[in-house]
Amino acid sequence: MKRKIFFILRFFLSGAIIFAIFKVIPCRDVISVYQRAYKFYLFFGFLCIFLGNIIASLRWRFVINSLGASLSIREALYAFFSSTAFNLIFPSLLAGDIFRGFALSTRFKNQTKKVIFSLIIDRASGMVSLALLVVFSYLIGRSLIKEPEVLAGVILMVILGVFIILAIFNNFIFSLVKKIFTGRKKAKERIYEFEKEFQFLRKRPSIFWRTAIYFSLPIQIVTVFSFFFVCKSFYIDLDLIYFFIFVPIIMLIAFLPITVAGIGTREAATVYFFSKVGLSKPVSLGMSLMNLVFMVGISIIGGVIYVMVYHRWLEYCK
Repeated sequence: MKRKIFFILRFFLSGAIIFAIFKVIPCRDVISVYQRAYKFYLFFGFLCIFLGNIIASLRWRFVINSLGASLSIREALYAFFSSTAFNLIFPSLLAGDIFRGFALSTRFKNQTKKVIFSLIIDRASGMVSLALLVVFSYLIGRSLIKEPEVLAGVILMVILGVFIILAIFNNFIFSLVKKIFTGRKKAKERIYEFEKEFQFLRKRPSIFWRTAIYFSLPIQIVTVFSFFFVCKSFYIDLDLIYFFIFVPIIMLIAFLPITVAGIGTREAATVYFFSKVGLSKPVSLGMSLMNLVFMVGISIIGGVIYVMVYHRWLEYCK
């Protein structure tokens, strides 16, 4: 019951934020931006998002194979793209992860923990790579951006990245969590189970860092370029460094479980940060909404793959 209420609140909050944004930014202004857009750059923007999803599929395969399972490139692509459809059907950025975990658990029945653990590493490496990217970018472009809000966003990213690294490679976080769940036997048992899995990763830290550097970092970079190409399609020339600083912060805000699938928070954050460097609000909003359109397009492709191929694959493997 609580989950339903929380979802309804998130749904209404998404709607309220979008409504408030369009009260400030007339819809006709955003439509005007799209009408004059250069479609060639929009294509490149979508291509970047598509490439990012392919790299994400390979990242997940690398992680799960490093944990001792065996996942082919083809099934990794099928499962990952199919999962994007569930992000659209069930409006949560974690719905796809749940689907991937369930789908592979039916294939690797004796390795369910490894499947779940692979999803945790998958997400954690993405967050750490976001922190690395935004810190490096801010160090390069800090002379161009003086706003304290941007620095606050960078500091928040650093704190999150350090927290994740400590949770993976240090016992302190797990000790703290176990104290919190004192008296709850089942919860503590699950924490101990995950702690054992993390012991494996601590013995082989190269798995995590290779995942973060070789896979997650390129994913974040192509996402940044997607925003950059969309902005270029609106005939706006803005220094690339702004995108490398702002987009990771925007992605983090969108991932927070405040609204449905980040709708509303992503748009508000994009308008807020890019307006700091002189980008007009209709262009900023148009850029964010186009990113949402790209995500929907990927989800539709994933839905076709699931219905035409992966659903039958799973049925055959039972």
